[in-house]
Amino acid sequence: MLRAFLVLLAFASISAQANGRDRLVEAARKQIGVTTGYDGAYRSIPYPDGDVPISTGVCTDVIVRAIGLDLQVLIHEDMKRAPSSYPWNWGSRRPDPNIDHRRVPNITAFLKRQNASLAPTSDSSNYKPGDLVIWELPGGLAHIGVVSSNRTEDRPLIIHNIGHGTCEEDILFAYRITGHYRYPKIEMAARQSSGAAPPLMDGLLCIANVPRATAGEKSLSNATASAVPYDFSIAVGPHPAVAISHERDTLIQGLDTFASHLVRISQHGKQIASFGFRFSEMKSRNLCLWFNPLYETWSLWPLAESKGKCSCARTE
Repeated sequence: MLRAFLVLLAFASISAQANGRDRLVEAARKQIGVTTGYDGAYRSIPYPDGDVPISTGVCTDVIVRAIGLDLQVLIHEDMKRAPSSYPWNWGSRRPDPNIDHRRVPNITAFLKRQNASLAPTSDSSNYKPGDLVIWELPGGLAHIGVVSSNRTEDRPLIIHNIGHGTCEEDILFAYRITGHYRYPKIEMAARQSSGAAPPLMDGLLCIANVPRATAGEKSLSNATASAVPYDFSIAVGPHPAVAISHERDTLIQGLDTFASHLVRISQHGKQIASFGFRFSEMKSRNLCLWFNPLYETWSLWPLAESKGKCSCARTE
């Protein structure tokens, strides 16, 4: 059997194919009892997919952890693209991926640019599970929460962190509502990208051609020696499997650069390996997947760093 060891720079699992707003509510509710503290201190965090310790955070971290998009990357890139659309209330002169997405005014500006706004209203029926609501607290502090699927007799509960960890409470009309946003619009805007956010359906995966197996004993001088023919097919996410050529590279385009993608590698119709990746974690929207016959490994690299192993050209 082929030894298929996967050399990856990042791994991410495929998200459950549930309704976006239901998934948002479920992900927010799972934080209850896990995020038990509140800490607004500045912290240096990884980029992308950065987060503070799950046991703590602020109101925005409930959203960041639940929304299913990498708000850290989306807001950071959008602030660089359209700095005049953001408030810059904190004395900084350049975007800071450690903190910008954790500030309610920045999330507000981003959502407005995504055309995700709905008019605030005192009619509770207008607030659907998964909606995002922004309030002005006493003293002028902005606060954000998620509309829950649970409700009282006449209004939905809110999942939020207002100072004592993530909880689910009846506070929809406890403070003045200054913003109302809906997740499907956020998701659609991010995926269609009208210029306010980075294009998401523009990732390229180039799969290098695979040599034909040769007879004999494997060695440095006979790296392609194998008793099993190198006849592979590869499927990426929902895309149908494609046979990998021995003569030319295989190009897969139009992949979502912020989604997780599952790659399934098969030989003679039998799956032998699988792995996940995100373009955002690879820090490139052009990737190269290639097979090393000497070690019988598959490696994923940014196309620009593949040292000529892949030669696909993007087609429009």
